[in-house]
Amino acid sequence: MIGLYSYRTNNIGDDFQSYVLARYLGEKAAFVWRDGAANYKGEVTDLIVNGFVTREALPIHESVRPLFLAGWFDPMLLSDSDKVAFLSSHEPIGCRDTDSLERCRAAGLQSSFTGCPTILCEPIEEEVPGSILMVDVDPRLFQSGNPHYRVQTQIAGSVQWGTNVVDFTLSQEERVRECARRHRWMSRAELVITSRIHIALPALGMGKAVIFVQDHITIEGRLTALPPQVRQVLPDACPELSLDPEKHRYDIREYREHVKRTIEERCGHLRKDKMGNHIF
Repeated sequence: MIGLYSYRTNNIGDDFQSYVLARYLGEKAAFVWRDGAANYKGEVTDLIVNGFVTREALPIHESVRPLFLAGWFDPMLLSDSDKVAFLSSHEPIGCRDTDSLERCRAAGLQSSFTGCPTILCEPIEEEVPGSILMVDVDPRLFQSGNPHYRVQTQIAGSVQWGTNVVDFTLSQEERVRECARRHRWMSRAELVITSRIHIALPALGMGKAVIFVQDHITIEGRLTALPPQVRQVLPDACPELSLDPEKHRYDIREYREHVKRTIEERCGHLRKDKMGNHIF
């Protein structure tokens, strides 16, 4: 059985990374709490490490075989010699962003850039796209000051607002349902406006037009997980920004294919088809 990270944070974007990988790999996953992996008591499992790797995430219990696929590594973790030694015993280390890649290499780790697997998210076919989706952005930036807002919302027909902030006490089942809800939001959207990496990346993977607003970004290095051609705007630019979806579409095929190829090389042997057969 494969293992994927579970979380107890108020950001459902953390969970969305595991949600997409579970769907892509086609296998029911055992969830391993990221910050309690040292005390994991489940069956022996292959843990695909994908996401924000904190100091608390290492070491990992000996019953777990970690595969470091696509991590963002806490600088405090990489300053701890014991943590670095643990990582070095499980090389190569896949990095979600170029910021982590540089720091891992500086720490002497054999590392490579994977990118973020959420780019492999596929739209839900029964959802008909057409709306504008805003997630964790101030809608007043567009409602009151943007001359394009009224015209574009008339074309889109509807505007939906949402957030990736959830109650951190939700159960694992509830967190999966919250991920599925956001998957539906994005599938219905034609244009996605967000300040969240794990809304922007899956939306890009689904072929959506995306405006990424650099707002309330506490760790700028994490933004290097975004494909370099994706435009990032500051809040003060939003009032004049065109909301025509065609102006915010990006060719991310190269990025997407790189992520897909890397996943298949690193953990394709764990992937199953719809009949439960291993593909690789």
